[in-house]
Amino acid sequence: MNDLNKMDKKLIEQQEKYEDAYYDQLVDEMLREEALDKLIAERFEYMNVRSCSCAI
Repeated sequence: MNDLNKMDKKLIEQQEKYEDAYYDQLVDEMLREEALDKLIAERFEYMNVRSCSCAI
């Protein structure tokens, strides 16, 4: 049973390392391609359209 707990802990640590690296890479790519700026601009545009249509 102790070996299974060690294996589980090791697998969890490996998954966390993988996820950290993945999200770091994702953020780097978004910043490099200015995708984050585009996403923010699209959200503001969406909010403006929604607020204008609600006023009608």
